[in-house]
This record gives sequence, C-alpha cells and structure tokens, in this order.
Amino acid sequence: MPEHYCQSCGMMFTAPDQHGHNADGSEAEDFCRWCYEDGAYTYETTMDEMIEDCAPRMAEAMGWTVDESASLLGAVLPTLRRWKDGE
Repeated sequence: MPEHYCQSCGMMFTAPDQHGHNADGSEAEDFCRWCYEDGAYTYETTMDEMIEDCAPRMAEAMGWTVDESASLLGAVLPTLRRWKDGE
C-alpha cells in the first residue's frame, strides 16, 4: 500500500484537497473527504458494504476487474484504523 492513504476506504492521497476535516475545521490527516467530514464519518457502513461500494470505482480507475478490486479491498480494509478499531 502507498505510504499515505485513507484509513477508512484505503484511497491513496494524491492531492491536498482530498483530505476530510475535523470538527474544528482542521485537516483530517488520515481520512479522505468522502469518508470523513466535520469530525465524523460521512456515512455509516459496514466493511462489506464499503468493499461493495468501492470495488467498481477502483476497478474502473485501475483497469482491473471488480473481483480483483474487491479481493484487494478485502485484504486491506481490515488493516485500516476505521475497521481495526471495531467501528
């Protein structure tokens, strides 16, 4: 995995405007703006739902199959803070 990526969906950060924000307006270093804003997750989901939601977009962006993307997400998401902490 890249050195810096969202600790919810696993998206690699490639630009500063991709980070979410804490409740005080400061940049959330570990979460993207699609997963985290105003100090909270933007939506409640399970890890399985996150994989189902993200796999098609990842497949399109990377030129992979949805199954390949889902397999990678299934291996990576359990290691991320949102899911490892049991949230």
